[in-house]
Amino acid sequence: MSAALLAFLGALLAGTGARDQMLLAGLAARRMLPLVLVILAVLSSVLAAFAMAKAAEALSPLLSPNARILFAGMAAVIAGLECLFIGPVEVPREPTRSLFAHLFVLLAHQLTDGARFLIFAIAVAKAAPAAAALGGAAGGAAIVLIGTMAGGALHGRPLRQVRRAIGLVLLLVGGWLVLQVLP
Repeated sequence: MSAALLAFLGALLAGTGARDQMLLAGLAARRMLPLVLVILAVLSSVLAAFAMAKAAEALSPLLSPNARILFAGMAAVIAGLECLFIGPVEVPREPTRSLFAHLFVLLAHQLTDGARFLIFAIAVAKAAPAAAALGGAAGGAAIVLIGTMAGGALHGRPLRQVRRAIGLVLLLVGGWLVLQVLP
């Protein structure tokens, strides 16, 4: 159960101001966000969480407990670097009407963002991929829905500084985890 809670909180934390959330907030602010795209965003968030948990499930049995902590630390460092250096994308002036294109872009954003790296890290460290997938999917879906409902209120905020602070915290946590297992 702790893996689900950690993954949920990690996805909420690392997903704040992320590319997928800000893209949906920008589209909602311009009134260019159909309901089917919101459903696809939630679906892609759930798919990304389960993909990371599936990768962790394949990797976890091959690793010793110390190696699992090392992998978790490295994944947290990668999540921190993503939060530090990769900012939200600009909302296109005339977004495509292709739902497949939207799904592809959202899934690509979500598979490479800090929140999903944290889901992977927690699933590997706790050796509980199913619980981490459920918690991460719920957290990712919540982030997407917050971006959709907040719309312009969220889109106009300077969340870049918040993401940098989150990135620094993740770097520190990841570094601490790595140092725990090094001789």
